[in-house]
Amino acid sequence: VVALATGGACETVLDGTTGLLVEQPSEDAFAEAILRALDTPFDPGIIREHALQFSPERFQAALRDEVNALMSRSLQRGAS
Repeated sequence: VVALATGGACETVLDGTTGLLVEQPSEDAFAEAILRALDTPFDPGIIREHALQFSPERFQAALRDEVNALMSRSLQRGAS
């Protein structure tokens, strides 16, 4: 993955590990990064493990846990 170093890309791409982040939105910067990516020995296992953090199942579980915690706090306040 070669991505511009803004927004969600900064959270999902580990520069040099799961892809490369480009600081400047220019053709030259992207061309250079693509050439570097071709010479970088990315580890598919590490990329897969990192990608699993963003799976729908993990997102749903985290959202469910957060909603349950909020509801629990709300119920505790109501009981006080």
